[in-house]
Amino acid sequence: MFLTIVGLITAASIGYFLGRGRSTGQWLRKKELPQDQSYPPILHMNKEWLRITLQSIGDGVIATDATGKIVFLNGVAESLTGWAQADATGRPLMEVFHIVNEHTKEPCADPVAKVLATGKIIGLANHTALVRKDGTEVVIADSAAPILDDRGKIEGVVLVFRDETDKRQMQEKLRISEETYRNLFHNAQVGLFRSRLSDGVILEANHQIAEMFGYASRDEFISDFIAKDHYVDESQRNEMLRLLNENGEVRHYEAQFRRKDGSTVWMLYSARIYPEESWLEGVMEDITSRVKAEEKLWHLSYHDSLTGLYNRTFLEEKMECLAQDANLSVIIGDVNGLKLVNDAFGHQQGDQYLVRIASILIKAAGEGGIVVRWGGDEFAIILPHSLPERAMEVMQAIRENCKQEACGTVMPSLALGMAARRGLDERLEEVINRAEDRMYRQKLMESSSIRSGILASLTNTLREKSFETEEHTERTRDLATALGKRIGLSESWLVALSLMASLHDIGKIATPDDILAKPGPLTAEEREIVKKHPEVGYRIIRALPDLAPIAEAILSHHEWWDGSGYPRGLEGEAIPLTARIIALVEAYDAMTHAHPPKSAMTREEAIEQLRRGAGSQFDPYLVEEFIQMIEDH
Repeated sequence: MFLTIVGLITAASIGYFLGRGRSTGQWLRKKELPQDQSYPPILHMNKEWLRITLQSIGDGVIATDATGKIVFLNGVAESLTGWAQADATGRPLMEVFHIVNEHTKEPCADPVAKVLATGKIIGLANHTALVRKDGTEVVIADSAAPILDDRGKIEGVVLVFRDETDKRQMQEKLRISEETYRNLFHNAQVGLFRSRLSDGVILEANHQIAEMFGYASRDEFISDFIAKDHYVDESQRNEMLRLLNENGEVRHYEAQFRRKDGSTVWMLYSARIYPEESWLEGVMEDITSRVKAEEKLWHLSYHDSLTGLYNRTFLEEKMECLAQDANLSVIIGDVNGLKLVNDAFGHQQGDQYLVRIASILIKAAGEGGIVVRWGGDEFAIILPHSLPERAMEVMQAIRENCKQEACGTVMPSLALGMAARRGLDERLEEVINRAEDRMYRQKLMESSSIRSGILASLTNTLREKSFETEEHTERTRDLATALGKRIGLSESWLVALSLMASLHDIGKIATPDDILAKPGPLTAEEREIVKKHPEVGYRIIRALPDLAPIAEAILSHHEWWDGSGYPRGLEGEAIPLTARIIALVEAYDAMTHAHPPKSAMTREEAIEQLRRGAGSQFDPYLVEEFIQMIEDH
């Protein structure tokens, strides 16, 4: 538009400069001027003044005659085209004013020819470049206007053009900048948005924030999102608005939001108000994973990873809060039989045992009770604002719950000790120490009955799992003690034989039920599992001090006289005597009593089998004594 106006004025100036008077068009004709007004001052300027004016214009000016040949160039046109006035005058325009498309390099149409043909003012197409005389290019914008005489006849054309290189470069930089901004905005790994201050309507957003809130697209997010409906905690929104109103911005504010589907997400939120634009711009980052990790870290810091109970660190930090509680009671419990469970069944079963104990304690402690895993197999229950009577009720509940709940093959049990605070002068650590001392005293006094209970539980479990009946155990015991008496064993040896008869296969409680009850032959892998039961039995018995003397015999009751047995390949008299006796009498009882699918042998058939095994599987001396004992009855 500016070049067009300049072109009109310049056309008028050149028309007069060329000596053709009022030749710029109808607006310069005298008959159209008010009667009391003279011609425009430009028509009264002398040619020198007009020449100086045209030379002073900041744009390039080229004038042609009616045939399209150049009659005038100003200094800027000379500089831009590379042609001097003297060299250019009389040449066709396109020889001097060589223009091409800056991208395709295709020649552009002759603007003078267009003006001469149409009589209209025209402008160059976008992306026009002027090829200078030396072959270099410069991006230009121009317009061409006709020069008319008094009768409206075209006497020539004037072109006004300017160097657009800097402008084009600035436009390109602006385009690149805007494109970069758009790319950053829409490809950022955080959510970006702009909303209207008055009502919170979303004006712009990237797809990341739409995805964070569970919307299918940014368009859906922009049209449907209402911020206040997505805060999980309204107080968090109010605090964020307060900070915005007071400071004009909010930085690194954490809040929990509700997604479109109702699930929740934690966001790190920063925003700034632009009052002059009446909008708010902000950035949001999904920090749900970080928050969950922090929560998990906090939980691990103050909770036992196995049972989920509070740990000792938590209680030590909690003591400051409990310091002002004068009516406080503490129960300390030590788990009975944990080592036995670990040794017999493995630590995985031991872990399950502890988890069950934790469940029992939580149930007994009730609301307000603080259950803590105090150590490996020790637990503490803190009962704030509780008198000793309340603590006694909790201890009784623990004992009742243990009786009602089984954990694998061992009935849960704990040794318990309780202490109540004697006033604010007594530190909590002292109360815990008194409860712990009482627990240890109880464990010491009840140790024998505890072990007896565990053993009875294991024995009952073995009978339930295997085909061995109580009658089989009694027969084996009777035969073993009878043989022991025959060969002159002492009373203590006979007691050991009696215990061996009951407990030699105790390790089978760790053998899977499907293997023990399998009707057909065992696979090689299953046989290897069964062959581990002497070692399991050994570990169980070693965990019970009263029975430790027979542990070695239990480990060896599947050894053979010739060394081909298991688990250690002992031979001869290296095998404990009680183990040799039990192996012999149990084999005889098994042969003479039916065990589906096998039928029972006669006494004679069984004796023959024992004779064949003498010196290989069985101690030959014991075989002869046992056969003689059987035949004597």
